[in-house]
Amino acid sequence: MDRKTNLIPALLLSALSLYAMEDVKVTQFQHAGPFTVNKPILADSLNVNGKPFEAKNLLKATLPFEQTLANATVLDADTAGAITFAAPQTGYALHLFSFFLNSDRYVKGTLDISSPGAFEVFVNDKPVGASSELVMEPRRYQVVVKYLTAETDTCPPSLKATFKSEAEA
Repeated sequence: MDRKTNLIPALLLSALSLYAMEDVKVTQFQHAGPFTVNKPILADSLNVNGKPFEAKNLLKATLPFEQTLANATVLDADTAGAITFAAPQTGYALHLFSFFLNSDRYVKGTLDISSPGAFEVFVNDKPVGASSELVMEPRRYQVVVKYLTAETDTCPPSLKATFKSEAEA
């Protein structure tokens, strides 16, 4: 009778482990930048659409990912999976961070990018949200994060990326 009572919790734990979410932390990022972005000269406080200037609009500056990342350096994340980097001394700057997600099977999961600053996320050159549901086929996916820093940032810029899936990715 004692063997059966010991066997039941072991079976329950093994069954629960099958349904556990798998979190894949990104441990290395390719980094290119900082690239200085000049704030537009404001003759008036409103733009042609009647909206005031917002720094996050500087993220729309065009940077060709392939050419820009050709001379990238590798940054290692800390044990929590986050990287920190330096903000510019003056003005605004763009940084590109890149990493790859490799899938050897069909998998559905959520890509979560978190940071205190303004950024845009692209998967295979297509814009996605900071927390995006991805349906991945067996192949390699390039994720690029375009990050905007400013001299007025109050906290040091940092970035963290994880991929969460119900199946092994």
